[in-house]
Amino acid sequence: MKYDVFISYSRKDTAVADQIAQAFDAAGISYFMDRQEMDGGLESSKILATAIKESAVFLFLASKNSYESKYTRNEVAYVFNKKEDPQIIPYIIDGSTLPDELELTFSSFKCRDMRQHPIQTVVEDVLEKIGQKSDSRYSPAPALQPIPDSKIASRKRKLWPWVAAVLAVALVVILAILAMRGCEGAKNTDGNGEQPAVADTAMRTDSDGTTAEPVEEANAETAPTPAVEETKPVPAGYVDLGLSVYWAKSNRLNPDDDHGLYTYDEAVSEFGRRLPTKAQLEELNNKCKWTWMGSGYKVTGPNGNSIVLPAAGNRYCNGPVDYVGSHGFYWSSTPNGSECAWCLFFNSSGVYMSIRRCKGHSVRLVQGK
Repeated sequence: MKYDVFISYSRKDTAVADQIAQAFDAAGISYFMDRQEMDGGLESSKILATAIKESAVFLFLASKNSYESKYTRNEVAYVFNKKEDPQIIPYIIDGSTLPDELELTFSSFKCRDMRQHPIQTVVEDVLEKIGQKSDSRYSPAPALQPIPDSKIASRKRKLWPWVAAVLAVALVVILAILAMRGCEGAKNTDGNGEQPAVADTAMRTDSDGTTAEPVEEANAETAPTPAVEETKPVPAGYVDLGLSVYWAKSNRLNPDDDHGLYTYDEAVSEFGRRLPTKAQLEELNNKCKWTWMGSGYKVTGPNGNSIVLPAAGNRYCNGPVDYVGSHGFYWSSTPNGSECAWCLFFNSSGVYMSIRRCKGHSVRLVQGK
């Protein structure tokens, strides 16, 4: 087969198709994805037909847009007519319900839904279907070999001088601390070597003339004040969502971009560690409640505080900005190879982790606690 996958999609779903293509690139999966407008002519139909026949797997990106597209419907019909044993993955990307005729068509195939199955699931499905899970490109790391006892003993012998040195330094530090405490004690005397009283002691005499136990009366001026642990305030412009880091209340806008978007390299150069990591984006995704507001999400943390992430769209490298108001793309600081980086991608039907790099995305900063 010339291609591992044929990606069948509506042109209106290009953003999601690009996400999947990026994931395939990262996994070493070859694919055919037509990026040109189809004019319906014989030449374009021939190109698509050939690509379908030369692809091992047919991936159908199911959405309201693709249900209404005559091109995707023709591609589905063709793969069933020309493939004796078609390998098909229907993947619902917008939370919609398959029309009755497509539900019947795909009834013998495992249908995935993007809300429950992230893009990586589709990558694993494809690898399984093309039989490359055992391929050397994806083979697990070799098992660790046991260390011979002789080497362990040698390591122990080499380690002992370092342990002794550390213990010696610790002993010196302890003695120095004790000496300092002794000096402080000498300073706090009344001049005769006696420690001044912290409390006055009075003898309580009962009515029968007998002397009872002494009663200490605290001296308010010399009594120590209990330590109070300070609470670190939330930095200005940030919100505590009850997560591992504080999240900024608003996006940082790129003054050199008319939509305020940054490329990955620009974001890393400008903000560095203030960009959230992939793990922190996953924490935001998994531990918060996401409520679609019409042009973005209200994200409510476990403690009830919330932020709003606008759906600011994305810029196609140096090209135009698209999907403003319907899709959001937020950079992490975590790269994924030399060409890609992780980001948070969302639309009105769900929130997903995806792979992006050379495009313009939004930036929301974090601050450590």
